Amino acid sequence: MNKGNIYDEISEGYYDLVFSRKKGIQYNWHYLKFKKIYSLINNLKPNNILDVACGPGTFLGNSNLESDLTGIDIAKKQINYANNKYKNRNISFKYCKNAEFPFDDETFELITAIEFIEHINHDDLVKNILEMKRCLKPGGIIILTTPNYRSLWPFLEILVSKLSSQNYVEQHISHYNKKKLKMALRDFNFKSIDIISYQLFAPFFAIFGNEFATMINNIENKVKYFPGNLLLAKIKK
Repeated sequence: MNKGNIYDEISEGYYDLVFSRKKGIQYNWHYLKFKKIYSLINNLKPNNILDVACGPGTFLGNSNLESDLTGIDIAKKQINYANNKYKNRNISFKYCKNAEFPFDDETFELITAIEFIEHINHDDLVKNILEMKRCLKPGGIIILTTPNYRSLWPFLEILVSKLSSQNYVEQHISHYNKKKLKMALRDFNFKSIDIISYQLFAPFFAIFGNEFATMINNIENKVKYFPGNLLLAKIKK
């Protein structure tokens, strides 16, 4: 896991503070994304979960999941923030070096990596996927998300970079679509790799309120084929 020095410049808890607003397009982008992943996890009911590149702990800290939850990241100040805000009986956060996860083999039943792999090059992708596989129990699941560059995302990336304090054009160095993501994962000998796209326009309807954005999201989820702005891979060891 190697996000580079540029990520040390992100203020402590930045993404968590965005989420804590509980309104607006940026909040709903994360909320609706998390909601999709929480639903998958609740169906799988794992006993323990590792969140790779957890940042300030927002995903795990707002989950209400009953599993044992662990987050890791290379940014010490984000890990400190996460432990100060979210650490409790079933949630903890650990600092780690790039692709050196501080866990024994076959420790976790489920691993998440949410909008992480676009920040790293192919060599670091290989290192991190191998570490995820090493730490995953037989039959365990990896849930991985990343922007879909065969959608509206490239335009949105430029727009959001101009309107926010984060330059995603610079931060996102690897660009995936369904075909490229499947090709990137195929050499790891996983039992199965299922990839979908999701989340199209719904977050932008948050200008009319959170409930309206959620309603549009529910409609989009019923449409079988559309070029969602995010890719979600469900990978079985």
